[in-house]
Amino acid sequence: MEKIVLLDENGEESELYILSETMLGGRKYYLAADGCGENEKDYIFREASGDEENIMIEEVDDDTEFDAVSKIFEELMSGESDFT
Repeated sequence: MEKIVLLDENGEESELYILSETMLGGRKYYLAADGCGENEKDYIFREASGDEENIMIEEVDDDTEFDAVSKIFEELMSGESDFT
């Protein structure tokens, strides 16, 4: 699993693990988790801009977009993750 470090608006770092990636409508999406096991929280991000070393991502907050992408990730991950 690839680990990424996110910086919030206050400069605080958070570590997440990329579980899967996919393309939809010409945009790249990432499924990430903050850990492993029952207590992990899953996130869906879309690539906003950047290069291979510094990718800018943003959390998907549109319900329709989120539902479409989460269905793809559910298929890719064989229903192992809960995206709610």
